[in-house]
Amino acid sequence: MVYLSEAAKSQLREYINLSSPFGPIKAEDINPNHSEAHHFLFEGYNRLCVEIGPKSKIIVGRKGAGKTAYLTSAYLDKEYDFVVNINTADTFIKVIECIDGMLPATVFSEKVAELWKTIIEISMMVTLIEQDELAYIRLSQVRDYLARIGVLGLITPDAIVWKVVNFIRDNLNSHRVGIIAEALSVVCDTSFDKCREDVYEYLNHTSKRVVVLIDSLDEY
Repeated sequence: MVYLSEAAKSQLREYINLSSPFGPIKAEDINPNHSEAHHFLFEGYNRLCVEIGPKSKIIVGRKGAGKTAYLTSAYLDKEYDFVVNINTADTFIKVIECIDGMLPATVFSEKVAELWKTIIEISMMVTLIEQDELAYIRLSQVRDYLARIGVLGLITPDAIVWKVVNFIRDNLNSHRVGIIAEALSVVCDTSFDKCREDVYEYLNHTSKRVVVLIDSLDEY
């Protein structure tokens, strides 16, 4: 049972009533001064996030609760050195097109997950190389690799995603969903796996942090 102070009851009565039994549909409808109402209407602890682990964070809330606004606040958060914001709708469509084009029969969720992980990591690599002067100098093999697959110099993460997906699709043997890493194997003097290893080692050594933002799709 939750104990409510008189102040909390008074605040909550303004938002929970017969016409709105679950509270307001938008976070901005709550008066910023009503801290008690904010505390009880929005849960700060999420079990799903904890179960996944400390490296992933999931924002859960109904439509209009302010999830996107909270997500993009990472741009103002000094905790992160680099922000990669992926346009989910465009990316989702492109990935579906890629899988449909390579797929003769069965979809294996592991391969779809591998495709998404690859897209996210390459987007992260490009952001790091283009925005961090030290990374540009130290990660020369990563820089050369990204240039070889044609993703350096692209303006937005969405453009990077489209380029990566097209590259993977064009380089998979027999146009089937096989091992994604095979399509991104050795294209210069190094491999994708080696680039991934070098990037994470660099981030750990320099204590720099990258956050990848992936907003939700209302229909999924």
